[in-house]
Amino acid sequence: MNPGADRPDVLAPTRRYRYQRSQRRAALIRRSTDPIGIESVTTGTPSRHGSANRPGFCEDSVMMTSTRPEQRLPAGSRLEAALAVHPRERLTLLPTPMHRLTGVSERTGLDVWLKRDDLTDLALGGDKPRKLEFEIAAARLAGADTLVTCGSSQSNLARLTTAAARQLGMDCTVVLSRDQYEAFQSNLLVVHLLGAEVMMVDTDDHWDLESHAMDACAALRSRGANPHYIPVSGTTPTSCLGYVAGGLEMAEQARANDLDLSQIRSEERRVGEE
Repeated sequence: MNPGADRPDVLAPTRRYRYQRSQRRAALIRRSTDPIGIESVTTGTPSRHGSANRPGFCEDSVMMTSTRPEQRLPAGSRLEAALAVHPRERLTLLPTPMHRLTGVSERTGLDVWLKRDDLTDLALGGDKPRKLEFEIAAARLAGADTLVTCGSSQSNLARLTTAAARQLGMDCTVVLSRDQYEAFQSNLLVVHLLGAEVMMVDTDDHWDLESHAMDACAALRSRGANPHYIPVSGTTPTSCLGYVAGGLEMAEQARANDLDLSQIRSEERRVGEE
């Protein structure tokens, strides 16, 4: 017997190809029975040429469906199960209501409803507490004691991050741009009243503040603090879980009101904002 017969590195090219394909399929079968009931996954070997049906993948790419239907859950339940493993700080009263806009509905002939995230109760409201519930929970789990963020002089995120930090017994530093809105009122006033360390930077583009925020983090570490940086708008892979939770919340409210949501629109245009 050839002692190397079962080793892929000494197999003939055709046998080696079959061996690698069988290993990929075996891995796929293991993944198709995942504990939260994901019903199908796709694998394959990346290819520069791909195929007519699957650009970028070889013809041996496989799609399989779990053969264990007793483990399958409705899509909402799967998301809820996946979401539940992530830490979360409860910062505001949820769910927010959905209100039917009767006048708009009558004038347009449509059934129009409004999701009222302006009614969250953390420091004058807004949707961003949804993001902060997951972002700050992960930061605290990593040992953070200070939150650092940046934005325009009237940044909503600066206001809500400061309020969340104070609610949880953390410190907060905000790096803000000097711009045409720099008046000691509104969000900037609230940030000062809540006791944040405020650093003003001479720039008219608050998207250029990250390097200044990094300098603030370095200064905080030199003083023995453990800062966590939240970027402009607060959008990170972790914080966006708040909108996954918000989507599940809205779907449940739609079911309770017997609504078929054919379209969902947001006034915001920045990805990750709403």
